[in-house]
Amino acid sequence: MKKQTLFLSIAIVFVVFFGSIFFQGRTLSTTAITPGTLAKGVFDYQGRVMKTLPLKDPGAFSWHHYPLMKVNQKAYQNGELPLWNPYMGSGQPLAADQQSGGFSPLNLPLFISSSLLTWDLFMIFRLALAFAFTFLLARRFGFSQKGSFLSAIVFTFSGYFWFFITMNHLSIEVLIPAAFYFSERLLEEENMVNIGGLAAIYGLALLGGMPESSFLLIVVSSLYFVIRLTTKSRKEGGKFALKRGGYFATSLVIGFALSAILLLPFFEYLQNAWHAHVSGQMAGSRAILKRGLSELLIPNLSWPGPNWADIKRHYVFHYVGVLSLLLAFTANKRKWPNVFFTGLALFYLLKLVGFPVINLIGKLPFFESIYYPKYLAPYFAISIAVLAGSGFDTLKEVNLKKIGLFVGLWLTGVAFILFYYWASMVAKGASVAVAIRVAKPAAIIFLFVALLVLFKKGIFKLKWSLVSTVIIFLVVAELFAYLPNDRSTRHNPQKQASYINFLKKKMKKQPKDPFRVIGLDRVLFPNMASV
Repeated sequence: MKKQTLFLSIAIVFVVFFGSIFFQGRTLSTTAITPGTLAKGVFDYQGRVMKTLPLKDPGAFSWHHYPLMKVNQKAYQNGELPLWNPYMGSGQPLAADQQSGGFSPLNLPLFISSSLLTWDLFMIFRLALAFAFTFLLARRFGFSQKGSFLSAIVFTFSGYFWFFITMNHLSIEVLIPAAFYFSERLLEEENMVNIGGLAAIYGLALLGGMPESSFLLIVVSSLYFVIRLTTKSRKEGGKFALKRGGYFATSLVIGFALSAILLLPFFEYLQNAWHAHVSGQMAGSRAILKRGLSELLIPNLSWPGPNWADIKRHYVFHYVGVLSLLLAFTANKRKWPNVFFTGLALFYLLKLVGFPVINLIGKLPFFESIYYPKYLAPYFAISIAVLAGSGFDTLKEVNLKKIGLFVGLWLTGVAFILFYYWASMVAKGASVAVAIRVAKPAAIIFLFVALLVLFKKGIFKLKWSLVSTVIIFLVVAELFAYLPNDRSTRHNPQKQASYINFLKKKMKKQPKDPFRVIGLDRVLFPNMASV
């Protein structure tokens, strides 16, 4: 796969997935469709109104991330540091809440411009970053260019990133492959580039916003490094382990030092502020309903769209693609890094459903504050991505019986799910919708198996270069088929309603008689969007 072909393929994939953003004036943001200062979204919105919200948390961007980033922008424009938010009540800490991300270098474009076009490009850039480092990580593991490309596709375009694409914690989670990548490099080569690279990733993660995501990135990547170092030091010796361990600790210390401007006020604020992640609620021990796992085998079975299966959207599994699962299933489990990522994927699934022993981790200090079904999901995605790339590279040697075993297991699981939901499907008239959602992965798997049989049997004398390209196309096609790609029209979320001008005029006439507008209903209800 030549470099020109590789870059052209990457460009084509991003254009396909974000075509409506690039060419049709659509936006990834949700300000037009979520209640804010007005009950039905921004003032005077004349664009497309979507039937189904394509996001799991559409309000967070409109109520929190967008307005607080605007406060950051105003502070910098006024030559100030973004430390305080004067617009909420009598004022509240801005930097200390950590989520505002006012010191993250990744947010630099948003400090300059708050237009929705800038936000759209920023959100696409984050996924491009995830794609690039997943590709580099896979290449570091010795995968082929096509296998690495496939791994990057699976991770970047998995359901988690699409359902949470507007959320600020993605600024941390797109760095997951980068943390593994620099950890791997640090094990192989002792130089300042690798030490500094890993330190920069940890610094960006801590400055990025969401404490839960930052915590998990550091914990999981540290666990990866320790396991990798332990296995490698058996050959290299104790001196090697001490040296590399010291380099890793140095990167970690530098990362914390780089983010001290945000962490220190955050830790102080945490001691004096009320928050939902307290030990009494035991967020770390929560699990999803077992039936939520049905989305693993039939992506988007009950959401987005009418929720006929009565599963809350926050408990719906984040798809990674059934073909990706099949390729991951074929990977050789004895080979590094397959062992680690297989274990990580299994750990997530067991923690997801609250498996008795595994679930105890949610009772440990610090660990008890994490909502694992959500924040561990990207680690399942990177695990399947790596395993899928590994399976793809060895597909020529895989016995067709192994493929048949997966297909049989998948069909059995689908049959059980349909049997379980049959009465509900018929009662709520969802039979056709469910049939369509089952047909998508079924068609992809059928085409994949047919292609592989033709290749293995020597029919038509197909070349592997062609077969492998078609397989990658099928992976992309399946992920695109699940994409909730209906988006609102790009607009100006800061357009002022008429009553704002009225209030401004009144304030000018009565400067010594200050007043405050308080919302008592859903027409003007107070929230972060009042910025």
